[in-house]
Amino acid sequence: LQSYDGEKEAWQGCLQDLASHITVSPSDRLKRGGTFALVGPTGAGKTTTIAKMAVRFTLEHEGASVGLVTMDNYRLAAHDQLRTLGQIMGVPVKVADQEHTLQDCLRELSDCDLILIDTAGLTPEHPMLQYQLEQLAQLSGQVHTLLTLPATNNSRVLRKVYHNYKPAGLSGCILTKVDESSSLGDVISVLLETGLKLSYTTDGQRIPDDIQIANAKGIVKRAVKMAQEEQ
Repeated sequence: LQSYDGEKEAWQGCLQDLASHITVSPSDRLKRGGTFALVGPTGAGKTTTIAKMAVRFTLEHEGASVGLVTMDNYRLAAHDQLRTLGQIMGVPVKVADQEHTLQDCLRELSDCDLILIDTAGLTPEHPMLQYQLEQLAQLSGQVHTLLTLPATNNSRVLRKVYHNYKPAGLSGCILTKVDESSSLGDVISVLLETGLKLSYTTDGQRIPDDIQIANAKGIVKRAVKMAQEEQ
């Protein structure tokens, strides 16, 4: 019995140590408002996460104004989802392109309490990816750029995603699709390696319910539960 108790304490100590090394944002960044851009690969859940952030902010801040910007001019009907969200919420949606820059859009929305920027999930080989990342990097003092990391990807892919979008001047990340993943080991490894500040996690399609403030102990606990279920 003593041996079992000792092993259990050691295991709990390891989990606590692991959680202490995951860097999380010290507070709910969304509460303060400001300008946030979400970057990441296609299918990472950027647009859905933006919808959650926008609706949550308006529910928590009565009378607050929100503005939306899309930099995705490369996919067919890419604007539709964001425009629909804008129509439902009654908020303006701007399109940033080479003729109407991101800075122009932000200037037009300068009266908004919260501005959310959706970006295109372009491949590293796409000639416009660098252009988008450069625009965000130039505005790093004004825009908080968050990397959208899907928990469903393996560590090799996640590392590649990080290095592809690092030039944007990342200020943190959002862990998405936790509910669709069978393991969190890979994404925890990448968070530890990169030191990225984790701001939020998402675990479903419900707007705005399925977004939570990042909690290191909660992530480790969920990772252990997933591992036990797999066994």
